[in-house]
Amino acid sequence: MSESEPLRRARALAAQIAACADRIEAERRLPEPLLGALIDAGLGTALVARVRRQ
Repeated sequence: MSESEPLRRARALAAQIAACADRIEAERRLPEPLLGALIDAGLGTALVARVRRQ
């Protein structure tokens, strides 16, 4: 079974994400270069919280 394209893209960024982990925890936000890499990889919509309608 092959993995989905978004998952493949996220895994390709795993080292960059891990390298930023301490900074993310300290600042409670994604550093601009990492945010740009996620958006460039087509993962920007994964960063937006889903609003649940009641």
